[in-house]
Amino acid sequence: MAARKKQASFSLRYQPKNNTPDAAMINYLKTNQYSSSKDLSLEALRAFYLPVACLHSGKYSPEQLQKVGEKAIYALQRQADYISFALKLETHSGRWRQFQQELADTELADEDVPTDVHTDVNTESLELTNTSETSIFDDAGF
Repeated sequence: MAARKKQASFSLRYQPKNNTPDAAMINYLKTNQYSSSKDLSLEALRAFYLPVACLHSGKYSPEQLQKVGEKAIYALQRQADYISFALKLETHSGRWRQFQQELADTELADEDVPTDVHTDVNTESLELTNTSETSIFDDAGF
């Protein structure tokens, strides 16, 4: 009998009060006709946390980290574009430039700026595959 691989486990139970933005979010996740609530939640978690989690684990090459980071940024930018369009907001890139200028105008100490981000890596390796039409991440590649 083959030994089973040990799997990480994570569960989350969240019960926001009715008639709150969080309740609307949970309802949206549960009733989305294109993806399951699990897939939507994992896509958001991966886009937001996967690159930093991989970096801090110390288990991935610079090339793998770059690929994961690029895919996360793409997913986040795609969502920001959708939010801007759906809510008829000024483009997120305009706000980003405004934020960058505000940041440049403030006096940040060097220790406040993160230094653990790898920017000198190339784009070979690590294929994260699509498991659905909406997700760009798949943990099978790790």
